Amino acid sequence: MTPATLVVNGFTPIDAGGGPVLTPVELAEARRALDRTLSARRHAIGVKQVRLTRLVPWSQSTIANVEMGRQNVPRAFWQDGGRVLSAHGELLSVSDYVDWLTRRYREQVSAKQTGPPLAPRPAQRCPCGGAWVLVPVRAGWPG
Repeated sequence: MTPATLVVNGFTPIDAGGGPVLTPVELAEARRALDRTLSARRHAIGVKQVRLTRLVPWSQSTIANVEMGRQNVPRAFWQDGGRVLSAHGELLSVSDYVDWLTRRYREQVSAKQTGPPLAPRPAQRCPCGGAWVLVPVRAGWPG
C-alpha cells in the first residue's frame, strides 16, 4: 500500500493543496489503516509480537497498543519496524502519509477557529475632553 492508494471511506487525498475537508472519522480511519498494515506485515512474514520486541527497541505492549490503535508512536518506530519486517519503506511511507493528514487536519481546524476578521472597535472620547481613542469593547477607561 502506498500513500496514493490509501483510501479512507472512499476518500483519497493526494495533493497538499485544496481537496476535500478532512473529518476526525477519516483521520482515525487512516490511523487504523496504518496500524492494520503493521499487523498484516508482521503476520505475513510469521513474526510474533514477542519476537519483534527482540528485534526492535520497542516493548511488546507498545507494539500491541499500536496494532490495536491505542497508541501513536514516533517515526522511528515505523523505521525500525519496516526495517525488521522487510517492508521496503511501506510502513514508513504510510506513516508519513498519516502524519501529513494529521497536520492537514490541524491546519483546517486552526483555519476554522481563526474565522473572519473582527469588526473595528468603536472610538470613544477621552474623559478629559481630548482626542478620540480606540477602546476595547467592554473594557472601559482605566482608573
